[in-house]
Amino acid sequence: MLKCLLEIKKKLDHDEQYYYLNKLYIDDYCIWIQTHAKDRTLRNLAHELHKLKVQKEETGFPLADLEKLAEEHKDDFEMMEE
Repeated sequence: MLKCLLEIKKKLDHDEQYYYLNKLYIDDYCIWIQTHAKDRTLRNLAHELHKLKVQKEETGFPLADLEKLAEEHKDDFEMMEE
């Protein structure tokens, strides 16, 4: 779990807006995992996250619109790769 959080932290650190998410959340979770989290707690958390099903509409992002837009411009992206 710590490895995943550190990967997220690395990606967010390079963006001015998302940098603050690291300071507000990710940094504290990394510290908590290293200092206070017990194996049982992490197993329970992993179990609960495994059961979690998030719908696109629940994210607060216009994912359906973005998917539609990406599909409409799919050919443009394929030409860029060539």
